[in-house]
Amino acid sequence: MDSKNIKAQLASVLLACGLLSIASITQAETLSDIYNSALDNDPEIRAAGAVLKGQKEVTRQALGGLLPQIGFSVSSTHTNFENKASNSAPVTIMGTSYGLDLAQPLFNASTWFSYKQAQTIDYKAELDFSAAQQDLIVRVAVSYFQILRANDALLAAQAEEAAIKRQLEQTKQRFDVGLIAITDVHEAQAAFDLSQVGRIRTQNQLDIAYEAIQAITGQQYSSISTVKPDYPINKPQPADPQAWADNALAGNFVLRGIEQAVEAARQNIKIKKSGHLPVVTLFGQYQADDNDDASSSVINFGGTPTAVSFAPTDQVSKTAGISLTLPIYSGGITYAASKQATHQLTEAQENYTLAQRKLVQQTRSLYSLVVTDILRIKARKQAIVSTESALKATEVGYDVGTRNIVDVLQSQRAVYRASRDYDNARYDYVIHMLQLKQATGQISPEDIININQWIDPAKNTQSKGI
Repeated sequence: MDSKNIKAQLASVLLACGLLSIASITQAETLSDIYNSALDNDPEIRAAGAVLKGQKEVTRQALGGLLPQIGFSVSSTHTNFENKASNSAPVTIMGTSYGLDLAQPLFNASTWFSYKQAQTIDYKAELDFSAAQQDLIVRVAVSYFQILRANDALLAAQAEEAAIKRQLEQTKQRFDVGLIAITDVHEAQAAFDLSQVGRIRTQNQLDIAYEAIQAITGQQYSSISTVKPDYPINKPQPADPQAWADNALAGNFVLRGIEQAVEAARQNIKIKKSGHLPVVTLFGQYQADDNDDASSSVINFGGTPTAVSFAPTDQVSKTAGISLTLPIYSGGITYAASKQATHQLTEAQENYTLAQRKLVQQTRSLYSLVVTDILRIKARKQAIVSTESALKATEVGYDVGTRNIVDVLQSQRAVYRASRDYDNARYDYVIHMLQLKQATGQISPEDIININQWIDPAKNTQSKGI
């Protein structure tokens, strides 16, 4: 069985499955289609966007503590004086009071440092959102290529099952005419049964891969487009792992976000220590009282008749000044809070150091994986040629009686595995290259566009649940 026969089997299996499910298959989606859908529907990216918007409001609240505080008040009073013991006429007073208060902080270190901390956390939220955007690109690509992996595995399993079935039929025919022993039939039957189990397992893996895409986009897909066989395989540039590690330390959004967390912890120390500092506030007040009712009466106070009169009033008071508040002793709370903030800064700095080291390790490892993937692709491609040649020789040996059916079946499996492993190596290269760019903060939607140029809309994966 040569390479042309192998490819013909794969093509026939795909065509047959496509004809069986043509009524339920919609137009296959490309990588760009799914990514655009994920931008609108992925819960993780939408949650990250909500966090960013929420932090913007926190910053505005912190700024409000530095701006003037203006308040308006109004009250209406109804006062009734009546002494039943003296039988004097009741006296009623109706009054209205208006007030306008203004306070402008002149010096409040705690409020100022809280605002600076909010700005820092705001910037961190922007970096975290950028990291979430880049992570979405990788998650979509990984899920997409996971479907392609599962699809290739299913095609190989179906082709292997079909080939072993034919081999089983030929073995039975040879046994019927007395050319081989019954053990060869049993071996072929066992291989066919195992191939059916493998095909069922790979179909389930394909269904699971489709579910992963649905979890990101919230939409169901029955088929996606495959990658062209001539997808370019290029070495990462620059060809220096240390250069990639340096770029990661400078550009990785997650690390930069952790760096801002360190700065926020440093600002928190200033906030806590400012509890010892005075607070200076400029204040002003405008107060107007209006009482238009006037009356008089004799009221018996303690048995002594007293004449009481209430004249109309219309008073306005204006007050302005500067207040200073200086904390003297708060039971050690401010000192303890400052020490706690210092320890929190140390924790944040250690987390930053740990993140740096992990990022360098991750970046170097990804660079090594990409280089290894390039070598694997070359070796896997050569393995396809070698296994096909070995299969052809084994089949010739079987025909002349020097090889048995087990040898033939093993050679067939080797061909299918080589083809599947070659495709997996190509997918690994694409994913690892994206992850390497993500580590350095260089990945962007343009990478999706570039990959999508090598997606073939005319060739689709098998549908889910066939």
